[in-house]
Amino acid sequence: MEETIALAARHVLEARTRVIEQQQRVRALEGLGVDTRYHEYTLKVFRQTLQVFEEHQRIIEERLKMLSGEISSPGVGSDA
Repeated sequence: MEETIALAARHVLEARTRVIEQQQRVRALEGLGVDTRYHEYTLKVFRQTLQVFEEHQRIIEERLKMLSGEISSPGVGSDA
């Protein structure tokens, strides 16, 4: 499970980096007077991807908390 958490965290970090880099590209190109429509669309897709990765990471962390609660509290919710 730790590998899964680490992978999710890495995906979030890499996606954030891509968003920042694309924002910088858009600004630089705007400064040169270049049409940035496609670059802005790419930025939008990168932001959406980041949101998906962040949600995935949140779900993994929630499930881990649930599992650790089940493991540390044997018998809770059971008929025993």
